[in-house]
Amino acid sequence: MKTFTFLIGLSLCCKFSVYSRKIIDLSYDFGPKSISWPGNPPFNLSHLLIGKQPGGFWLEKNWFSSNEHRGTHIDAPAHFYFGSLHIHQIPLDNLIGPGIVIRATKEANENNDFVMNKDFILNWEAENGQIPHGAIILLDFDWARRYLTFDENIIFGTKTVNDVSSYHYPGIGPDAMTYLVKEKHIKAIGTDATSPDAGQAVDFPSHRICGRYNTTIIENVANLASMPIKGSTVFLAAIKLKGGSGVPARVFAILDDDSCNMAATNIMSSSLLTIMIVFSIVNYFSGIL
Repeated sequence: MKTFTFLIGLSLCCKFSVYSRKIIDLSYDFGPKSISWPGNPPFNLSHLLIGKQPGGFWLEKNWFSSNEHRGTHIDAPAHFYFGSLHIHQIPLDNLIGPGIVIRATKEANENNDFVMNKDFILNWEAENGQIPHGAIILLDFDWARRYLTFDENIIFGTKTVNDVSSYHYPGIGPDAMTYLVKEKHIKAIGTDATSPDAGQAVDFPSHRICGRYNTTIIENVANLASMPIKGSTVFLAAIKLKGGSGVPARVFAILDDDSCNMAATNIMSSSLLTIMIVFSIVNYFSGIL
């Protein structure tokens, strides 16, 4: 009986691990440590009511304030282009798409001012296949390790955070950005850095290109090291902020079955355990009879 119980528990653990590995959270916690462009008002969360109520039940409710562009968030096209879509106008279909992760961790670690150009994208496609139309591109510069310090100087790559011209972090260049929006018709582009424009870029060219072509931007994306380069669906879950130029978002990805080898292995293990459980039950009742 103990063996039977153990096998059931082990099987359940294995099954739960399959499902947990299929969803990857691409967002950081949203709170007072969340990074924002310097000069914005601070994040605030205040308790309006918290505690046990006269009726015996617990109740808490809060009030919070924040600028739009803080932590993991999306930029509406209108952020940098007059007449383009605001947050509430972005079609829901544009907030869901096949995930494509383009890694430039080595390049960014060797050069904080690395700018991904069109040739880099073309070489990536030559090695990994064509980027599908309607994709959500995620740029992995290994910047998450900097974000998690919650130190603006480290994240923006500067000793003088109030001097924008001193920023040093990687991004994507206008030639690559134009290729992605005009020829690949991507829905959105995200980065684990603080902006798709590199720190030394002048006048935010990639932001403006995205704005012109109504392409959504995601900044401060988390956990890209856990993502496959292909084989996922990315979701940009955000409130429908009327007139918003941006909004914090819960970004996540669901992995395709064939892209999650670990999940496949666990499924096989789970199936074997199920067979073992059946045999255990048969043996158990055989002993009784």
